[in-house]
Amino acid sequence: MLRTLTIVVALAAASTAAAAPQKVVVRFTGEVNVDNAAAFTQAVAARRDQVVGVSISVGANSDAEFKTRHYLVGADNDMLSIFKGPNGESGVEVVTKDFRFEHGVWVVDGFYVVKDGGMHQGVLSYGLVPTDEGAVRLNPAVTIVERKLR
Repeated sequence: MLRTLTIVVALAAASTAAAAPQKVVVRFTGEVNVDNAAAFTQAVAARRDQVVGVSISVGANSDAEFKTRHYLVGADNDMLSIFKGPNGESGVEVVTKDFRFEHGVWVVDGFYVVKDGGMHQGVLSYGLVPTDEGAVRLNPAVTIVERKLR
């Protein structure tokens, strides 16, 4: 009985710690390009199951950027995908359905929960799932930290 109670208390403590509210939300701003795409995709991946802010633009990549630098951007089936990796067969991909095409570039602007999409043929996939921007911005316990892409 004591052992069972100890396990239940330990599990309750672990679930309380995991459910701790997020106090800092990073908001990525700027233009994603071949030079900063790896930093962006990896920073998003590092925030799995957390809220992030995103206010970015991204243009289409060239064939040369994909062949030589393994950078790929595209919008297919109502989903925007940004991929960057060390080679054409592995890397990190960030996808979202919440985007628009404006003045020749794709724009993503809002607050999102980062969800793990799994691994597909060596590519780690993360989805940006929209969340209530007002709930993030108006929460006095949350600090939004701007992170400009360079």
